[in-house]
Amino acid sequence: VHTPNLQVYGANRQAAPQTVTFEGQARYVANYLRQHVAGSAWLLGHSVGGAVAMLVAAQAPDRVRGVISVEGNFTLNDAFWCSKIAPLDPGDWRAEYQRMCSDEKAWLLAGGIAPTPERAQWARRILDNQPATTVQAMARAVVDETGRFLTQRTLPRMALVTTALDATHLTLAVSPSSSVRVPRAPDPTA
Repeated sequence: VHTPNLQVYGANRQAAPQTVTFEGQARYVANYLRQHVAGSAWLLGHSVGGAVAMLVAAQAPDRVRGVISVEGNFTLNDAFWCSKIAPLDPGDWRAEYQRMCSDEKAWLLAGGIAPTPERAQWARRILDNQPATTVQAMARAVVDETGRFLTQRTLPRMALVTTALDATHLTLAVSPSSSVRVPRAPDPTA
């Protein structure tokens, strides 16, 4: 399992946030795959990472076996938080982000998440991994590029992902001849 940071995240903060684009992030991940992963790989991306993973698959189909997107930002409707952040004055956004960082439990509660000690620790790590400038730069890239870039250039070239859910498995069909069956977790209320 590889978990590379995108540009301007975590250990890769040296890149200037103003230069961040989806296409650049995808090139970065494709290069990472070429340098560190033998053969093709499954990519899992959350939020912006879901959209980046789709672009990696389009740029480097020989390196990507399939994509799993969790809440991927494929349309501006998906990117509701980005649409809020992108137009803010940088100083106003920094102040808002600082409020979030100063009380991760309140941030979790505002999102409807019970702030257990473990979740508060996860929230702290998430917030520490992405400075305010990174979050706003990616939000602007999402707003600027999501509708135009993903729907006009990438999605028509990608195999449509379909899903089927039965009592025991989730089936992801990534092409007419390729699918993956994932066992369902037991229902804890049953």
